[in-house]
Amino acid sequence: MRTNEEIEDLLIGTGLPFERLDDAMWVVVNDADRGENLVVYKTAALVAFRMKVFELPASPPPGLLRRLLELNAASMVHGAYGVEGGSVVMVDALEAENLDANELVAVIDSFGLALSAHRDELAGFLA
Repeated sequence: MRTNEEIEDLLIGTGLPFERLDDAMWVVVNDADRGENLVVYKTAALVAFRMKVFELPASPPPGLLRRLLELNAASMVHGAYGVEGGSVVMVDALEAENLDANELVAVIDSFGLALSAHRDELAGFLA
């Protein structure tokens, strides 16, 4: 099982700026291409990832939620879009026991790629 210190060492290895928020929670700080901050947190058996994409209007535009599901099925390499409270988020989870640097970077890169690829299309629903 990966310890919190081992997970932090993996985060250090990415070279990305991050802050430790709690004993088992970190935030990878936003840069120009990644949108919101990426929250990484460890539960007993999982390392979970969550990034806010945008605020969801009170009445979601027609077709937006369907399109998010289509993107999940067709082009999300790691994780998925979801709705949490009043926001659209990207989420993923990996087993803490097997987490390695390659998996961690793959999730971070996948989130960044999804934002780059889908940002304009999704913003069109909010215009």
